[in-house]
Amino acid sequence: YYMVNKIKRGGKMIATGSNSCILKPNINCKDKKKQKISEKKISKIVFGKKSKEYTEREKDIDDIIKKIPGYKDWSLIFDELCKPPPFDDAKKMDKGLYDCLGESSIELHQNKNSKKRDLFDKHSIMLVGDYGGETLEYYFEQQLEDETNIKNIETKFLDIMEKIDKIFLGLVELKRNEISHLDVKPNNIVLS
Repeated sequence: YYMVNKIKRGGKMIATGSNSCILKPNINCKDKKKQKISEKKISKIVFGKKSKEYTEREKDIDDIIKKIPGYKDWSLIFDELCKPPPFDDAKKMDKGLYDCLGESSIELHQNKNSKKRDLFDKHSIMLVGDYGGETLEYYFEQQLEDETNIKNIETKFLDIMEKIDKIFLGLVELKRNEISHLDVKPNNIVLS
């Protein structure tokens, strides 16, 4: 889900999934101490026993998408695949990792042999890519918040549809290249 309140305050964790966290700005890869940290980049940390399989598949698809002319008009891809820093180092860069792995608990704060810490340290992979903006869901909520006039709602809705028209072209291009996204939803569409 999208953590709107964190973004407004300039927080770091901007989204979570069932087995992933998205952090802004990006954090360093484990073996790259001098990696550039940028507000224009995000890190997606995927954890769990299948993290390597999932991230490698996502990176392979991103590499195919990079070959499609005009992909930057409708797609955000991850440029880099790497191992994130150990949990103790990563949490210093972003305290939101406690929330990402589940409830903050004594398990993460004090016990170095915890299952969650081991899960992160042994079975996590990180993707780094460009930050795309706020989600369509958040944008839509902000535009229509407290709006009751049907004409205004219609105008704002059409404005939103115009802003995302390239997404539809992108879905056609993906189909031409035998790729299906399989998770097109307002939280996976971002607007700059």
